Amino acid sequence: MHFRETPPKQQSYRFQIAPPPNARFSTFRLSPDGRYIAFIATSGAGAAGTLWIRALDSLESRQVTGSEGSRYPFWSPDSAFVGFFPGGKLKKVAVTGGPAQTICDVVAPRGGAWGRDGAILFADGPTRPLFRVPSSGGKPVPLTKLSGTDPSEGHYSPEFLPDGRHFLFLADANKPEATGVYVGSLDGDSPVRLLPDDANAVYLPGAGSAGHVLFLREGTLLALPFNAAELKPTGEAFPVAENVAIAANILYGAFSAAGNGTLAYWSGGRADHRELAWMDRSGKRLGTLGAPNDLVGNVALSPDEKTVAVTVGRQPQSDIWLMDSASGASTRFTFGFTGFYPIWSPDGRSIVYARQRGVAYDVVRRQIAGGTEDLLLNIVDAFPSDFSSDGKFVVHDMSVAKTGVDIGLLATDGDHRESVYLSTPANERNARSSPDGKWMAYRSDEAGQYQVYVQTIPVGGGKFQISTSSGNLPTWRRDGKELYYLAPDQKLMAVPVKINGASFEPDAPQALFTATAATGFAVTRDGQRFLMNVPTGGESAAAGPPLTIVTNWHK
Repeated sequence: MHFRETPPKQQSYRFQIAPPPNARFSTFRLSPDGRYIAFIATSGAGAAGTLWIRALDSLESRQVTGSEGSRYPFWSPDSAFVGFFPGGKLKKVAVTGGPAQTICDVVAPRGGAWGRDGAILFADGPTRPLFRVPSSGGKPVPLTKLSGTDPSEGHYSPEFLPDGRHFLFLADANKPEATGVYVGSLDGDSPVRLLPDDANAVYLPGAGSAGHVLFLREGTLLALPFNAAELKPTGEAFPVAENVAIAANILYGAFSAAGNGTLAYWSGGRADHRELAWMDRSGKRLGTLGAPNDLVGNVALSPDEKTVAVTVGRQPQSDIWLMDSASGASTRFTFGFTGFYPIWSPDGRSIVYARQRGVAYDVVRRQIAGGTEDLLLNIVDAFPSDFSSDGKFVVHDMSVAKTGVDIGLLATDGDHRESVYLSTPANERNARSSPDGKWMAYRSDEAGQYQVYVQTIPVGGGKFQISTSSGNLPTWRRDGKELYYLAPDQKLMAVPVKINGASFEPDAPQALFTATAATGFAVTRDGQRFLMNVPTGGESAAAGPPLTIVTNWHK
C-alpha cells in the first residue's frame, strides 16, 4: 500500500525592514518574484530621494550610485531591472548593479509599470494621460485618453495585470463620478471603472486567476477578490491593514505586492508624532509650542511674530490651525477640506494657502478676522510659497507640461492675473522673495541636483548659487541680513548676505545646527530663534517607521 504525501502547508511570516539611518521610506515596490524590494529613501521634506535595493533574505540595503533625486521605482517582469525617475529622466538599472541607462525624458512622473512585451507605461504630469515607451528607449506616446471636459483630469499609477495586456490605473478629476481605479488595455479598449476610490491600486496574485486588488480607503488597506481572467470582482473587499500611509498630494499609497503572495506596506503617516520646537542658533531647545500632533510641512510665522500657522492632520482631513507663538494656544482656521502651505500677507491680515481637491490644488485667501474664501487660482499643481514684499503678488510653484515645475506670480487684486517669474527646462521650487522685493531665492535642479539660487526680480540682472552641496527650503531673515536653507546632511545652514540695491554679496554658508528630519521651519526677525517642525523626542525618534513584510499573506 502506498500513501501519497501531503505537501507541507505554506506558513505566513511577518517581519519589518528599517529605513537607512536618519532617513524615511518614500515610494517602494516589491519585485514580481518577491525576492527584492526597491525603495526611495529621503532625509526630510523636499529632500532629494535616492534609490535603494534590498534582497528580502539580506540584512543590508544597497544604495544605487547616481540615483539622487529619484522617485517611483518599479520592476521589469523578470525582476532583473528596476525602473525609476531621477531628475527629469526615466532610467533602468540592473538589480545586480552597473550603470543606469536612460530610457526617455520625463517632466513630472507619477508612477510606472513594465509589461511583458517590453512596454513601459508611466504617468507624467498632473493633467496628462498615461504614456507608453519601449524599455529599450525611445519617444513616449500617449496611451490613455482624457475626456477633454475637465481641466483637472489626469491618469496616474499604472500597474499591469497578469496577462500583460491589461493594467490598473488611477483617474483623478473634479467630477467624483469620473474619479477612481480603472482597468485599461494596451489594445486601446475603453477603460472600465473598477473602484470609486481616489488612490492607486495594485494586484496581488492568488491561485490561478483568483487574486486580489489592493487599494486604500480612509487609511485602511483593503483587498478586493478579483478574477484577473474575467477582469471582474468576485466578492466583497475586506481589510488587510490599518493606518496605511498615503502621499496626499499624489494619491500614492504605501503598499506593494509580489507574484509569490508577498505583501509590503507602511503603517503610520510621515507626520506622526511631530512637534514645534523653538531652538537658538546653536540648536539648543528653548521649549516646544503646543502638544505633539500630526504636523504637516511648513511653519509660517506671522509678521508680528505673535501667531504661527501650521497644517495639522492627515489625509483625508488636514486643516490649518493658528497657534499663539508664546503660549501654544490654538484655533482652527480652515474647515472641511485639506489645507496646506499657509503663507502670511505682509500686513498679517490674511493667509493664502492651497486647498486640495484630489490631486488638484486651488490657491485661496482668507482674512484672519473672518470672512469667506477668496479663490485666487484654480489649477492642478500650484503651491504658494511666499508673498511679494508689497503684498501685490503671491509667489507659487506651478506645474507645466513641457518644462516641469516653474515659479509663477499671482496678482492678489483685480482679476488675479497670473504671470511667470522663471521658466526653464529644469524644475524650480520653493521661491521666496527678499524683504526688499528685489531678489528671489529658490531651489533648482538645473545642475543635476537641487541647489539654492538667488536671482534678481525680474530675472536677468544677476544670479548666484548659494548652496554648495544641495539645499532645500530657502528662507530669508526678515531684515534681509541672512538666508537659511536645509542641507542634505540635515544641517540648518545660514548665509550672511549684503544687499544694497542692485548689489548682492553672499558669504559662504555656515552650519548652525543639525535639524534631523525637519520638515519645515520659521525664523524670527533677528535670526536668533528658529521654530522647527521636528519629530517628537528629537534625534532618537527621527528614523521613519519600518516597512512591514508579510509572506503568503492570505494563509
